[in-house]
Amino acid sequence: MLPLRGIRLQVLPHFRSTLLSDARIAVSDGVRANDDGILPCEPWHPATPEELLQLTSAHAEADRECIGLLEISKGLLERWWEAAEDVAQPGAEPSPSYERFVAEVAEFLAFKGLALSAGEQVSVEMSEAPAEIAFRLGGNTGPDDWLTHINLGEDPIGFAFLDASPVPGARAVRLALPPRAGVRFRPRQILGGRIPLHSNSPELVLKITAPAPGARAGGNLRQPMPLA
Repeated sequence: MLPLRGIRLQVLPHFRSTLLSDARIAVSDGVRANDDGILPCEPWHPATPEELLQLTSAHAEADRECIGLLEISKGLLERWWEAAEDVAQPGAEPSPSYERFVAEVAEFLAFKGLALSAGEQVSVEMSEAPAEIAFRLGGNTGPDDWLTHINLGEDPIGFAFLDASPVPGARAVRLALPPRAGVRFRPRQILGGRIPLHSNSPELVLKITAPAPGARAGGNLRQPMPLA
């Protein structure tokens, strides 16, 4: 059933190794194309030992072609909930508690060797779980841009990946990210997006993205806030 070309999973340095097993790695039955893009084919199955061997990387340093798994601390999650009430209103200005949260996210990631660049956008988005995922070929980010998604909710969220240059027989990979867990990848190399996990709970996701032209600072659930 291979190939799984272009998809490599790795726990980033300085994070606990059990993140891979916690993510409940699954593989699709293939992919199909429609007007919306490329869709994974069901059923999904738990990755076999052979698939896990192909998907996992044992590099000592962060591999730029890997999907990196990370996890924020319980303290940071608590900081988010302290700030959440202050940023829940549309159009709200960044509150001191939200600014502290963003600063502590940056400090924590820098401590873990993942220092963020000035101007990168930090936003928290709440939405219903998507009905499905459609991968769109042709990313619009630069070759060195990173995209990070971290689960701030109470339930696992689904995230699926596909090589940006899929070959015949390509298959997608799905992760179930538990609370506080996240992924970091380069969209130019790997297509990724949220996918339903049979949960009715709204999803709450912290996103860190490359600077957007003309982006303005903000503090609500949808408006990004740039790092200083």
